[in-house]
Amino acid sequence: METKICNICGVEKPINDFSFRKDSGKYRLSCKECIKEKRKDYLIEYRKNNKEKFRQYYLENSNPSYRLTDFKYPDKYCKHCGELISKKRGKEYDTKIFCNQKCHHEYYRLKNTKICEICGKKYISYQKNSKYCSQDCANLRRSLENEYIPCDNCGKLVEVRKSRKRDRKNFFCNSKCHRQYEKENYTPRVKKINKICKICGKQFEVYPSYEKQSKDNGYEILYCSIECRNNDKERMTEKASNMNKIQSNKKGLNLIETIMEKILNDLKLDFKSQHLMFDKFLVDFYLPNYNLVIQCDGDYWHGHPSKLKEGKPDKRQDKRMKLDKSQDAYMKKCGVNILRFWEHKIKKSEEEISDTIKRTISEIA
Repeated sequence: METKICNICGVEKPINDFSFRKDSGKYRLSCKECIKEKRKDYLIEYRKNNKEKFRQYYLENSNPSYRLTDFKYPDKYCKHCGELISKKRGKEYDTKIFCNQKCHHEYYRLKNTKICEICGKKYISYQKNSKYCSQDCANLRRSLENEYIPCDNCGKLVEVRKSRKRDRKNFFCNSKCHRQYEKENYTPRVKKINKICKICGKQFEVYPSYEKQSKDNGYEILYCSIECRNNDKERMTEKASNMNKIQSNKKGLNLIETIMEKILNDLKLDFKSQHLMFDKFLVDFYLPNYNLVIQCDGDYWHGHPSKLKEGKPDKRQDKRMKLDKSQDAYMKKCGVNILRFWEHKIKKSEEEISDTIKRTISEIA
């Protein structure tokens, strides 16, 4: 390792203890420690010799409140108790008004104590326009200013505020009087159209804009209420058939239905999946050549004995089981043959299902 002798202390030191100069490309003659000590000595001597210069600079550039010959802060006294505030350098002392936090809170508490105009009680409030100690006093003041005006419908006296009296023309004691008055005196801008309900035969009125809107949307207003609309059997059956048609277009095949589709394709039979029967309900598969319907029943939804709790179906299962019975009864009356297969059988024994389908087809043929 390279070494060098310092020209100040005269000690031989490693070259890393000397600072490198980029301008000359050489190491300094004196080490880093000696240069630091030399600088300290120089600064102390310079301050002693130029004390007046520093003093003049401070006077010119410091805060005017501190420009004193003896460099002392002016005395300050607490705004609340009048005691001398302890001196601290900087902005803290310049902005300080109170000797401690307790005096600060006490001063503003006394400053913001007000007397209530109603009860005469003293209270503290930091709001400028505060006049009352509580909401009860404020309400009492308002009630004294309020006026009593007769109801426009029944003539009963009503307590009204000044602000409301300016804004309104008519005054009512309750909502019933208001509605009754409007019925008797209100003249509508547009005349309503009279109509008769399809179910109950009651006469009801409809705005022309609502009538136009219904025609644009492709339906006619026939009912006076929602209850009458729901009691219309023709509408409900039509709605159900329309929903089944939409469902037949949108609904895809589930797992057991895809397995059944594969079995029917293997048997090379013509069939229709998700077919709408008699514009009433959907069936899983329909074979038009044999007038045969094949239904794939899920174990839970269609109520298999293994999925029933304590041998009793729940609400959803019971509803689905009743619907299955009614559909089967309706199709049998119409001369349609029906086959139903459970989910667990479709998944496990495909050969057995294909044999039963072949057997039923041979019996029908």
